[in-house]
Amino acid sequence: MAASIRNERGTVIILLTLFLFLLLCFVAFGTEAGRWFLVRAELSKSVDAAALAGARNLANPHVDPAQVALDFGRENFPPGAHGSASTGAVFTAQLENGDRIEVSGQATSLPIMARLLDVDEVVVGSGAMAQKREAEIMMILDRSGSMVGTPIANLKTAAKNFLDHFAATQDRDRVGLISFNTLARVDRPMGSDFVTPMKTAIDAMQAISFTNTDDAILLADGPDGFTDQSDMPGERRVQQFVVFFSDGMPTAFHDAFMRNGVRYEAIVLAATNTIGGCAGF
Repeated sequence: MAASIRNERGTVIILLTLFLFLLLCFVAFGTEAGRWFLVRAELSKSVDAAALAGARNLANPHVDPAQVALDFGRENFPPGAHGSASTGAVFTAQLENGDRIEVSGQATSLPIMARLLDVDEVVVGSGAMAQKREAEIMMILDRSGSMVGTPIANLKTAAKNFLDHFAATQDRDRVGLISFNTLARVDRPMGSDFVTPMKTAIDAMQAISFTNTDDAILLADGPDGFTDQSDMPGERRVQQFVVFFSDGMPTAFHDAFMRNGVRYEAIVLAATNTIGGCAGF
């Protein structure tokens, strides 16, 4: 009987040892899995930011979008971050079809308790792809008298440099041109293949007269301006932007008034309190 009890005690000790070992393994795995998840989650954020940064610069002729993506990835996930190896993460970026960029990242998580199981490192990875969305941009340029000389020269240079960003995507993006002084006009309706003709129109501008910004902005929503997307589903809508170049405050405005039962619209010149143009309706 005594020998049987001693044998059972030995069995219990063996089972308890195995149980404690398994429990230690589960604790180690749970702890390390949390660290791996943290490293991968932060790596995914860095890869996403890198892809978005690269996509925003796909049409930028002054930078390499792949290099921009790599710089963003490394900046957001420095060496040793979140318990990763001090050698840092490895990022790669690749352009596809000129309008998409694919970024991948790989980092090494350094284990703590898992070393007891002879696990020295765990490699985690993440990938992301971002695409440049099509855009509609209305450029509105000030050609009023205050722009004479250096200001109008600087405006022309800046506007043409801006157009260069879309030289590679002008078959898909749509850009229009409005200029204004006392009167606003559409120099080029919203459309594609715009870089060369718009640069020609910009070079021909002369600075003169008052500054009527209101009419220029209203033209952007006119028949030659932005596409009406009110009935389009969200996934089919394009991004729409107004890029406004000016050096000062308006000195003319468009207003309506009644006289003898007739409604008139006029452009009022603020500096002289005179009516620049009038039409009855």
